[in-house]
Amino acid sequence: MSHVLKRKAGFTLIELLVTIGIMAVVMGAGTAVFSGFSKKKDAQAAARELQVFLRSAQNYARVGTIPSGCTRPLVSYDVVFTTGGTGTMNARCTSSSNPLDTVSIPLAAKFSRAGTFPVSVGTDETFTLRFLPLYAGAELALDNSTFVSTGTTPASIIISRGGLYIHTITVGSGGAVSDPVGS
Repeated sequence: MSHVLKRKAGFTLIELLVTIGIMAVVMGAGTAVFSGFSKKKDAQAAARELQVFLRSAQNYARVGTIPSGCTRPLVSYDVVFTTGGTGTMNARCTSSSNPLDTVSIPLAAKFSRAGTFPVSVGTDETFTLRFLPLYAGAELALDNSTFVSTGTTPASIIISRGGLYIHTITVGSGGAVSDPVGS
């Protein structure tokens, strides 16, 4: 009489553990890649939002749009960045300043004018970018003290996420706002 061993269908414990280990490694690598992708997209979105905000102020100033409640003449459209990364667009007229819109920059941002004014959002510093009406250009000031034309040396706004994904928006001569350049 011969005994025939029948093999049962299924997987051994070792096979299951190896499979689960491989799946864990693949999922861990995928999560790391997605996290980096997410940070990069956050920085891109913040840079685009800031660009749109600055271009709005630039366009209002270029065409000389005077909002209601503002007495003639229009002096400028100011974008003032304060503690916490909040930017406010104001229409400055002869006798008043009207807040029009706000933007919040949730990521690390620095402002500079050829290295002259390195300012970090979230500090107690105030940074003002002034767009002058009718294509007269733009000016930049730290703490609203001395405004300097961006005509010869452009102002740069640098947005980063985790120090890795950096986007730069430049306001150059005539108040031109560049597209965000990223790395």
